[in-house]
Amino acid sequence: MSKNFNPERLLQVLVAPQISEKATYIADKNEQVVFIVTPDATKPEVKAAVLDAIRRIRKAGKPAGVLSLDQEFVRECMVAGTVFTAIDVDSAILIRTAKQVLDGFRAL
Repeated sequence: MSKNFNPERLLQVLVAPQISEKATYIADKNEQVVFIVTPDATKPEVKAAVLDAIRRIRKAGKPAGVLSLDQEFVRECMVAGTVFTAIDVDSAILIRTAKQVLDGFRAL
């Protein structure tokens, strides 16, 4: 993130962990947390808040991780100190590959 954000604002962007059946399943199975974000937060603010949280978690001596389809953001998270990083998900890979195959046949 090249843009500077107000540190107090970043602490307000990630409101709380999402508590739902799906979020609980994700948390239990993968040791991940889904967050509710403040409604007026911009995407750059959310990304900056996540990066800030990763840095604070690592400073506390705890492991931090992230899952994102945004490869540039994943790189930033790795620089910030993620210990475990997921770059893609099976369904996105499948869809992307299927589109490539379909495009190949459309070209015939």
